[in-house]
Amino acid sequence: MILCKLIGRGETNMRKNKISVFAIVLIICSFILFTSISFFSLNYIINRNFQDVCRVASTSIYDSMNKEFSDEITAVRIVSNDSFLIDRLENEDSYSREEMELMLKEYLSNYRNRLSFSSLNIISDKSKSFYSDKGFVKTIDDDRNEYDIWYKRFKELNKEYNVSIDLDEQTDEYVMFVDTIIKSAKNEFLGVCAIGVPLYEIQDIVKQYEEDYGVNISIVNDMGEIQIDTDEINIKKAYIDKEEPLGVNEYEYVYVKENDGYTVIKYMPDFGWYLVVEISNENSINVISDVMFLNIVIVVVTLATLLLAIYFIVSSEKELEKEAYHDSLTGIYNRLAFDTDIFMMKAKPLKKDDSFIIIDINGLKTINDKQGHAAGDELIKGAAECILNVYGKHGKCYRTGGDEFTIVLSANKSKLEELKQLLDETTASWSEKNDIKLSVSYGAVTFEEHQGLDVERLLENADNLMYSDKDAYYERNRQLNRRE
Repeated sequence: MILCKLIGRGETNMRKNKISVFAIVLIICSFILFTSISFFSLNYIINRNFQDVCRVASTSIYDSMNKEFSDEITAVRIVSNDSFLIDRLENEDSYSREEMELMLKEYLSNYRNRLSFSSLNIISDKSKSFYSDKGFVKTIDDDRNEYDIWYKRFKELNKEYNVSIDLDEQTDEYVMFVDTIIKSAKNEFLGVCAIGVPLYEIQDIVKQYEEDYGVNISIVNDMGEIQIDTDEINIKKAYIDKEEPLGVNEYEYVYVKENDGYTVIKYMPDFGWYLVVEISNENSINVISDVMFLNIVIVVVTLATLLLAIYFIVSSEKELEKEAYHDSLTGIYNRLAFDTDIFMMKAKPLKKDDSFIIIDINGLKTINDKQGHAAGDELIKGAAECILNVYGKHGKCYRTGGDEFTIVLSANKSKLEELKQLLDETTASWSEKNDIKLSVSYGAVTFEEHQGLDVERLLENADNLMYSDKDAYYERNRQLNRRE
């Protein structure tokens, strides 16, 4: 059972790696194709009329801004599909509020710092708990609190993600929020992952494009209401009044002839918004060369950013999982990993060879009292080393207490006896090399011998056998100080 679980995790990681490689190759090919077409079309475009100039400028602006804003969508979707996050929300009932707050605080802080988000939040649908990188913030009330109504509306949209401009509760300033649903492997709704980008940061980007291309840029919703504009007085208050309908498809550019130039409208499908670019006749073909240069720069910078983001996200996920599930002293799996795996085992039928071993170090208190806790720590590390050497290839080894270890493996009674003999030889060899006595008490059970018992009862039986072995040890060594 445990081996199947490990294989399942490996297959999941392989699929993620394949998807990442495919995405990188696809991005590189798209950028090369886009740049090549732009380069070979430059001379032809320069000789076209002003409408063509408007089309080129608008296309470049659209592509550039779409890439700028899509980074947030891509990043928040990666976070919302993170297995560590999904596991915590699925098993939220298994943790206390303090444990959930500590885990999610470190998790969100890590991602926020690595990817430079202004804010990154998680909302659990089960408990309605709102977490940020500072910890637990509040319990949302999406029926009565005006700042929490967005949560109910987002769920009712039944969309994978949604982008909106709204006032932030903490700062009372406009923020672009990207909200993404978090689902379990069974497609169950677990909560929402949300990032916030201050509107002034987006306005700075838009302003830079306006200066580079000599145009006026607005982003509006399907009713023409301005969502993003460099003049904040227009946001959520002004409308784009055009005779042409805004309901164009995602591949179409709409050109509206004005007295002094053109207004170009392009649908942005990732956001459900429209890019509106107003271009004056005063902006001539001279901008085309700048467009080409900016395209090349954008290609290089965007590709480098995506590669770094993928690298940091993969590294961060591995680092977080290792820290969360491994014991800092011994390096083997810790109590949290044990509780998580046992929880998963309870949900499935046990197999005949599923076995449980509980091992406890003998005489640790005597070592601590006489030689100090540093020597005691070395004894604990030595026990972990021996246990891992003997049982690591057959199952999973956990440090479940100060001097207690648990092994979950697939082995019959004969195999357990063989491994126990090997453990005795290994601990004896370690003791001889390190000039310190390493002795352990041992209790083991197999499901084959105790069919009808559940996981908890099997562990209880293994624990009882271990304590019987420990009683016998201290009966033989009465001079030792036993810790009760």
